[in-house]
Amino acid sequence: MGCYADSIAAFVILALIHINTVSRLERIKMARPEEHKLYRELIDSRFSFVTRGTRHIDEIYTSVSSKYPDLCDNDYYCSENCTAGNNQPEWNHTVRNALQRLKSPMGPVSFTGKKGYWEFR
Repeated sequence: MGCYADSIAAFVILALIHINTVSRLERIKMARPEEHKLYRELIDSRFSFVTRGTRHIDEIYTSVSSKYPDLCDNDYYCSENCTAGNNQPEWNHTVRNALQRLKSPMGPVSFTGKKGYWEFR
């Protein structure tokens, strides 16, 4: 019975994360349609294509750009999108937004507490 209850609890948590993610997605303003689509793909996939374990943000960027090359425009910078932007591709910001959205103690992604490192389960 315990295993069944754990499965139900996990399903409920995933359903709540999905509902919350969808409602939040409606409020997020993305730079361009490409970033919006990338965000949606990352949320829907829950970064399942990233090797499990602790990963540095640069490894995550590499995985994302390999999986979604058409959505990762290295020539469109954050500085072109907003006044406080910097000289990195805007899609990197989209990846970090998706990581922040999915992070949770019981979810597929959690922040390790060490800058730039994320845990994938």
